Amino acid sequence: MKNLLILGASGSIGTQSLDLISSNKLSYNVTAISIGKNIEVLHRILNEFNTIKYVFCLNFDGFNNLKNEYPNINFYNELDGFYKFMEESKDYYDIVLNALTGFVGVEPSIIAVRLKKDLALANKETIVAAGDVLKEEIKENNVRLFPVDSEHVAIEKCLKNVKKKEINNLILTCSGGPFRTKNIEDLQRVSKEDALKHPTRSMGNKITIDSATLINKVFEIVEAHYLFNFPYKRIKVLIHPQSLVHSMVELKDGNMLMDFGVNDMRIPISYALSQNKRININLSYDFKKAAKLEFFEPNKFQSQIFKYAKLIISKKGNMGAIINAANDYAVEMFLAGKISFLKIYELIDYAIVNCIYIKNPSLNDIILTNNNVKYILSKI
Repeated sequence: MKNLLILGASGSIGTQSLDLISSNKLSYNVTAISIGKNIEVLHRILNEFNTIKYVFCLNFDGFNNLKNEYPNINFYNELDGFYKFMEESKDYYDIVLNALTGFVGVEPSIIAVRLKKDLALANKETIVAAGDVLKEEIKENNVRLFPVDSEHVAIEKCLKNVKKKEINNLILTCSGGPFRTKNIEDLQRVSKEDALKHPTRSMGNKITIDSATLINKVFEIVEAHYLFNFPYKRIKVLIHPQSLVHSMVELKDGNMLMDFGVNDMRIPISYALSQNKRININLSYDFKKAAKLEFFEPNKFQSQIFKYAKLIISKKGNMGAIINAANDYAVEMFLAGKISFLKIYELIDYAIVNCIYIKNPSLNDIILTNNNVKYILSKI
């Protein structure tokens, strides 16, 4: 039985992973976790998993009480930093599940690899903002990377027993979000409430807006490039409103391999944590419900958005960090009611033109880029 560190244990991916482990679907001891500020959830986790020895927690108010209540657990906070937490607990875990949301997850991914731990990665910002840094660290430290996103797990499955020379294209499916039938004129009038009405999934506000803008799909194209070593021109997107086909591989012989299944994140999580093996998690799908599967080419406006993925892949350097930071800032402003929906793209374009491009950035350069982009945008 292997030992697991979960970063972001109270989030959606973290809690579903814990559920799989507690129900004996995955053979892991959870020995270390990081959590935000939800002390109530942390109590539940610690009371259920008595194998946990190390905890990183951002809640300063309850910190001393936690240390008194659980004297056999080593607690760390933001002042200690992720490196100290992960380094001092490294003998107690074999693999890291990074389920953190946002740029905060980038540095812990690199730390995990430098500590020579295999990485199950749900934090797409790591690859978008620091893809080349991560790639080099993985090579140098001889560790494995397991994607957790459903689209990339689907491609991973389809690529098994298929030679690269037999493949035409990788195809990422996309629900299209709440605005899949809208044109640019329609989008001038949409509200925050409109953008948060995702048609097939219930997610946090940030990822829901990223789905509405299709920036989430931009980032998934970048991930597919780094994970599977395919050029941008051979990574396609199809709008698939039913969200039942999670991605496809187009073969040169005319066949199409697709991953079809129930829309449940426990499937890709279990595949990643079992290190690309299929396990029985007792989920099934009634095919009678899938009487209609639709696929559409992105419209002209949607296709233009994917230029950001092309730019990140072609320019490399810190371009992904610039676009990611600009999007973070713009979405925050949109959710606060300070900018319109289409202004999100304008702020990203402004950052691309006005922020300093670094061809061969270090991890520290990536972190500085994230901070500098947000500062520059706050001044316009």
